Amino acid sequence: MRYLYNPKLALLATVLCAGFNGTAIAQQGGLDCAFGQNLGFHELSNIPRSVAIDGSSLYIGNDSGIIAFDMTDPHNPVELSSLAHSSVRLMTPIGDELYISTGLGGATLGIVDISNPASISLTSTFAIPGLDQIASIARSGDTLLVRTYNDDIVVLDVSDLSNPSLVTTLTIGNNLRAVEVDGDRLYLCSNGGGTSVFDIHDVTNPTLLGSFGHADASGIQLDGQIAYVLDLDYGFRVYDITDLGSVIEIAAVEIEKPHPFWDLSISRHSLIGDQYYIQDSGSTSTRTFVYDAQDPSSPFKSGDFESPYGLTEQSSRGGAFGEDYAVLTNATPERGFEVFAVDKAYLNPGGETIYTAGVINSDGYLFRDREWGFPRRHSVDTYDISDPQNPVVIGEFNAGYASAGALYAYGDYLLRVEGGQEIQVINASNPLSLTQVASIPIGDGLPFQGGSITIGDQDLVATWRTEFGKIQFADFSAPTSPAYIGEYDFGSGDANQIKNVEIHNGLAFVVLGSREIALLDISDTSNPFELGRIIDPQITSFNIAIDSTDSFLYVGSGGLVLVYSLADPSAPLLVGSYDFGSGGSASQSNFRVQGEYLFMSNPSGPGSTMPNYDRLPYFVALDISDPSMISVAGGYTPAFLPFPIAQHINGMMYLSESNYTIPVALEFGCETCVADLNGDGVLDFFDVSAFLNAYNSADPLADLNDDGILNFFDVSAFLNEYNNGCP
Repeated sequence: MRYLYNPKLALLATVLCAGFNGTAIAQQGGLDCAFGQNLGFHELSNIPRSVAIDGSSLYIGNDSGIIAFDMTDPHNPVELSSLAHSSVRLMTPIGDELYISTGLGGATLGIVDISNPASISLTSTFAIPGLDQIASIARSGDTLLVRTYNDDIVVLDVSDLSNPSLVTTLTIGNNLRAVEVDGDRLYLCSNGGGTSVFDIHDVTNPTLLGSFGHADASGIQLDGQIAYVLDLDYGFRVYDITDLGSVIEIAAVEIEKPHPFWDLSISRHSLIGDQYYIQDSGSTSTRTFVYDAQDPSSPFKSGDFESPYGLTEQSSRGGAFGEDYAVLTNATPERGFEVFAVDKAYLNPGGETIYTAGVINSDGYLFRDREWGFPRRHSVDTYDISDPQNPVVIGEFNAGYASAGALYAYGDYLLRVEGGQEIQVINASNPLSLTQVASIPIGDGLPFQGGSITIGDQDLVATWRTEFGKIQFADFSAPTSPAYIGEYDFGSGDANQIKNVEIHNGLAFVVLGSREIALLDISDTSNPFELGRIIDPQITSFNIAIDSTDSFLYVGSGGLVLVYSLADPSAPLLVGSYDFGSGGSASQSNFRVQGEYLFMSNPSGPGSTMPNYDRLPYFVALDISDPSMISVAGGYTPAFLPFPIAQHINGMMYLSESNYTIPVALEFGCETCVADLNGDGVLDFFDVSAFLNAYNSADPLADLNDDGILNFFDVSAFLNEYNNGCP
């Protein structure tokens, strides 16, 4: 950082403060960040057994040795070199060396020279006779401490890396989970024994200095006199260990569970700068949580990420974390590693609450069609979900229906498709007392011929029957007396079967069995007419999902999203696309445009064995602010809903399958407030003071234009950002 002294800085500071005093209203800021955008999956020829990150270098250990990658561009890992060796189960980079466990049973120590990642080489090995597999490795000076899974700590002298020698073997703890060393202090974490600290000035005769913390300690990371200690089935705790005779717990953070009945297994973590990574390798998934630890007494969750594959597919075998990227390795159904950006924001969903399955209306009540028993009768039950974990039935509507029907929320009403023959209109304005107020026949009124409905704009409802190629439009502006007001017949034959319909802004987009999309002008619904068709060879699937805005039509077909301009509805023009890879079909029930985002389910889905599945979450959010340059904004993979249906209401996405519904918030971050230098979410004098102090001390924090120089332009940038306020 170069600092250019500006003799006018004092004057500028005076003007600066005067200017801000003139805008004395404190502005509320906002910061809603999440980490872990998936940058892609990279297949390997051998099953990865271990992984390590050292700056911009990535090392993957497998049954054949080690592969080194250059990760300068995390999107495009470049293989640099490899080292043939027997199975590599553990890797710990320290300085210019990579310490590994290798050999049969993983009880042989290997020291690899990584001073030049483009040409890694084996320096030496040391077999640990009669001992179990190596569990972890730590080093202090010329002393290497190797923890084994049978609770021994093997101490080696590595002053000569080519010839490590045994110093002693320590047995000073039971159920050891982690070993860390800092200077002459050895920290041991044990399940049931908490964290113990030993003086190892004389490593052959360790002296206990003290013990602290919760009993179930499974890992420790040190930052000066601050210790972050994992708790196997809880989360983590932060301690001030300045005085081992009086250790102070300054924070305790409980990790959220994907389900109240599922256990956590917190044993892998890493403190990188101010980011603290914690990996839960529980019984259902491998999820990595990211905490902002700038203030160790008040760490807060800043994001999380996970592999789309759950542990039922034996997916995540390990993880490693760096400043800008993280890596998870996978064994099956694909073997390789996936890279996550951890310096970028993406969708930060919330899905902690669980409802029973059903349809939710804008008033927040849930409705579910259920069967009573034999002889079959069906009712629509109303649920109060104000206590999300305990939905309560508060009403029931029974009209002796012949079959369970599809429910749609429509303002104060429910629309229910009964037996493919009619639409029933149910008044739900009083959730305690549902009443049917109208019905309207569907199509030709023939029983059990299928049929669906689409609720569009201008209070229009489109109904169609796939067998006959006919679409009808009904006016529901008066729900108690709906009426058909027009129809359009595409004709008979498989090619004219109607698969899907979208209504928007006087247009109807109709997906046909021919894989064509017809555009109808329905400004006069009594006389709809066809404007044109989209015939695109890229549309290869019969299951075509569509949604639209005033300007664009979005089409999901297989692993593709295609965007067509509607500037001329008679001749839609392809202007953008996004390729997920082959292996599935977009679902209309999970394909929605909201604002600048398109939400859809990943065509391949979680747990897919398709070779081209590109590791995106099950539900994906695409940034469509520029339809010609679509990108992934983020996503969400439900923990235990296999293939849920999405319902979008007031900025929330409700994921439902036959038994459960999870609400997922669709807010996006990270809307940072650049001028909020003290991070309290408010712009005021304290931020001005922080900027001036940073400027005077040549702190890069004040280099707001990132040119490596502190001068008037940074002052000007700060003024502009302050006046722009916070989001």
